[in-house]
Amino acid sequence: MRARSTFARQCLAASLAAALFVGAAARVSAAPYQGRDRINLVIGYEAGGGYDVYGRFVARFLGSHIPGEPQIVPQNMPGAGSLRAANYIYNVAPKDGTALGTLSQSIPMMQLLGTPGILFDADKFSWIGRVSDVDTVLGVWSTAGIDSVDDLKRKQIAVAVGGALSGSELYVMFLNKLVGTKIHPVAGYSGKTAQLAMERGEIDGSFSLLLNQAKVQNPQWFSEHKLKVLVQIGIERRASISNVPTLTELGTSDDDRKILAAVSGGDILGRTFVGPPGMDPERFMLLRKGFDAMLHDPEVLAAAEKQKLDINYLSGDATQQLVHQYQALSPATVERIKAIVAEADGKRK
Repeated sequence: MRARSTFARQCLAASLAAALFVGAAARVSAAPYQGRDRINLVIGYEAGGGYDVYGRFVARFLGSHIPGEPQIVPQNMPGAGSLRAANYIYNVAPKDGTALGTLSQSIPMMQLLGTPGILFDADKFSWIGRVSDVDTVLGVWSTAGIDSVDDLKRKQIAVAVGGALSGSELYVMFLNKLVGTKIHPVAGYSGKTAQLAMERGEIDGSFSLLLNQAKVQNPQWFSEHKLKVLVQIGIERRASISNVPTLTELGTSDDDRKILAAVSGGDILGRTFVGPPGMDPERFMLLRKGFDAMLHDPEVLAAAEKQKLDINYLSGDATQQLVHQYQALSPATVERIKAIVAEADGKRK
């Protein structure tokens, strides 16, 4: 692990202090859980956002799918893009199965890029599983005169992205460098303002679009062919847009495809749940099995549909494998990723 910077030490100090806020879990014996047991679910973001919504949804249903039906108590611990919560779970939280967390989907990529404040190895968290990925797509407005990725190599267009080093900005950055597109990223638009800006002709497209959300909020975009979806993020193509390539497919070499898969990893990881490293093995397996049972329960799936929450379950083992892909990258590939980010960051400044 990298040497601890002053900022990193401050993050750990904040995490230690946060332990008082979260409250120590009751001392319990080894598995199985008992009805009096309590599991603290640390949510790495403030109340009201997507991570909070999914975190509280899991807290509502997970306990009833675990033997002993322990109480799941959600508690928000925002700070530093969830690094505060990640450092707490990794370094402070009890390992007896009474502490879980939901953290930024970008945690592995942040570690790869050497983001200050990281005091963990993402590969060593106890990965419980994924509730859903994030169905990000590149959508281009019909008036832009772009019908394919090849068109993006010939004509420059302005596309809305999130903040610096957000997933959507990274997608544009690596598409331009590895695929040869000429996309001009425009930061400063939220999801809703980007949609309005496309309709007004202020920008040509957005890489901050969530497919299912856009279909619900703006069905006419698709029925009237106002929006062209050119790239999707995912392990494989979604059935509803099976003619649209994934970002990874666009790589022209094996190394480029590995890089694009790593860049896509955040949205593929999506809303995941973790425990600290070295968790009690019996409780760890109970949590994984309970998580699996919860996300195959028809009543839970019906509740998610009513709440308009996407569910795309991935097991703990499969989630762990997604995270491990970052560790499996060669040093030369990691250096290429860092160099591309540094080059694009330098141009922005």
